[in-house]
Amino acid sequence: MPAKQCWLDSTVVDETSQFELYEAFDLSFDAIVLSADTVDTYELPASISRVVPYDSDRPDCLDAADIAIVSDEGQIGTALSHGCSIAYRLDQDAVSSASPEMFVEQIPDQARYLVVPDASQVERFESLLETVGETELSVISGVRSPSEAESVVNTMNGSSGGVMISSPETAAFSEYVNITKEPSDTAIPLKAFEIETIEQLGTGIRCCIDTTTLMGKAEGMIVGSTNAGGLFVNAEARAPPEASPRPFRVNAGAIHSYVWTDEASWNYLADLGMGDTVACLNVDGSIREVTVGRILLEKRPLTQLIATCETRTVAAIVQDHSHVRLLRQSGESVSVPHLEEGDQVLGYATDEPQPVLDRPTAGVERRDIDDPNSHAENTI
Repeated sequence: MPAKQCWLDSTVVDETSQFELYEAFDLSFDAIVLSADTVDTYELPASISRVVPYDSDRPDCLDAADIAIVSDEGQIGTALSHGCSIAYRLDQDAVSSASPEMFVEQIPDQARYLVVPDASQVERFESLLETVGETELSVISGVRSPSEAESVVNTMNGSSGGVMISSPETAAFSEYVNITKEPSDTAIPLKAFEIETIEQLGTGIRCCIDTTTLMGKAEGMIVGSTNAGGLFVNAEARAPPEASPRPFRVNAGAIHSYVWTDEASWNYLADLGMGDTVACLNVDGSIREVTVGRILLEKRPLTQLIATCETRTVAAIVQDHSHVRLLRQSGESVSVPHLEEGDQVLGYATDEPQPVLDRPTAGVERRDIDDPNSHAENTI
């Protein structure tokens, strides 16, 4: 299934914060719907289109827009004169009173997009998609939750278009992007491993991987003490009450550990540097490639976890802190301090050891390694 577009409608949210919009920028949404008052307020990356609903009282706002949402054919000429592409807003009543074929025939030829405010309120939505599929239109459907987005994307299947988030929650942004992106052709077969041994090892150097993207609550990385496999360490998209989430980060483990870079390769945490790539996994094992922006090395208390699945045994040494979480098959997370022997967590065991890598280190930031009493802000 091809990737779908992901738009964010900021006009339906009261006082959409600049932070929320910057979250969308970091996730590379395809378009942001802005009001006439805010269309030229934000500096958007060139990859993100500015979308503005047509306002007859403010036609000048179209100068800063890439796409204009119109609901009447008479508005198209003005929008085109300002250099905008046309997104035609669907009239729910009109499409309900006519067959999809008749409705699509009435859409102006200049329209590039068909905006459906709420697909769940459109009868015969699938028939509408089939009819639109015979044209060059792309359907953009409004959604209010990740589950709605997933339903729409599955219904669209091979059709072009995507979703428009009309009730954004910052924590869910990465979920929408993951739903609309092209599925990975590769995956790591995750299995349930039973925690056999939990042993506190004292202080050691642990490594945080700060990426250049945001990860969801069901995402993380495979980290292990040997190249025979490891455990699924959750991204810091969840956080304990005393801290804020850091969804760009995985508190990966002790500096000697391996982290998987794809389904068949790994790298040492000690060798990772700025610009390297690692495998970000979803709970279903699907992979997307993420880029390392920074490595944080700090002295912290460590715990060794040894886990088994059938005849395979894997081990990981991680920081003993509530920030560090593993995942169960259900997607539920469990923090390291709350782990108990006998718990089931996700992990991965290779069929055979991988070859040793020898790569230079770059872009490593070492913080307070020589001072165990020093704590850098937000790097617990």
